[in-house]
Order: sequence, then structure tokens, then C-alpha cells
Amino acid sequence: MVVSDSIDRGRESFRRRAWGDAFAQLSAAEGDARLEFEDLERLAAAAYLVGRVDDSVGAWARAHHDSMQAGDVARAARCAFWLAFILLNKGELASGGGWVHRAQRLLDDGQLDCVEQGYLRYCASLRSAFDGDVAAAHSGFAQAAKIGDRFGDPELVALSRVG
Repeated sequence: MVVSDSIDRGRESFRRRAWGDAFAQLSAAEGDARLEFEDLERLAAAAYLVGRVDDSVGAWARAHHDSMQAGDVARAARCAFWLAFILLNKGELASGGGWVHRAQRLLDDGQLDCVEQGYLRYCASLRSAFDGDVAAAHSGFAQAAKIGDRFGDPELVALSRVG
């Protein structure tokens, strides 16, 4: 099978929400060629959704690195968010917090006002909740939802309201 066939099949499977097949096809393609950003992000998401958490973490880390190499700081921060989200939910507070802080430094250094600020606010709030600081978590989730509203990002708004 040609690499592009695996990528095309992986994309189609992802579109259909056939997570297991998307993971298998995109993993096979990555073994033979470097995946584009969007495909690497699809691989990371599909891996997470089929319970391949370590594979997901690895793919998000590669996507973060590739985004940094390309100079796309906001995308790198988004990848760091997903890394932190997974790690915090696994109870790996130090590692997850480290990714949140790294991404925040990137956005602060670039003085970027972007939706990723809200995603990082969400992660910090999640960590506050895990640490038992319910008031700080509630305030942070509300701030993240406002950022999501401002940038028209329904995914961030939904995550924040659930928080």
C-alpha cells in the first residue's frame, strides 16, 4: 500500500469517527513518512480515543515540536494543551503542569492574544480543581469560557462549562 493511501484512508476514517481504523492507518503512514500537522493531530486524537494514551502523548509531543519548528506558536500551544489535558487527567500533575507553563511562556513571549490562552486557562483551572481549590477552578473555567466565546470556539466553551 502506498503511504498516501494510508493517509487518505486514515483521514476518511477520522472523518467517519472510526477511531481505531484512523489510528491504524495514520500510524502505518507515519511509519513510512512524516505526517503533516493535521494528520499528526488526527493520529494523536484517534490514539487517545481508542485508549492508546502513551501513543497519543507521543504524537501530541511530535506535533508540538513540529509546530515550533515551523514557527506556529499558537498551534504549538494548542498541542501542549492536549498533552497537559491528557497528563492532568491521568493524575500526572507535575508533567501536565509543566506543559501548561511551557505553552503559557510561548504565548506570553509572543504576546499572542489567541484562543489558546483560554485552553491554557482551562488546564490551569483543571489543575486547581485537582488540587482542591474549587474557587480558583470555578473562576478560571469562567474566564476560559469567556475567551472561547470571544474567539467563537465552541469546543473551549463546552469544556469550560463542563469544568
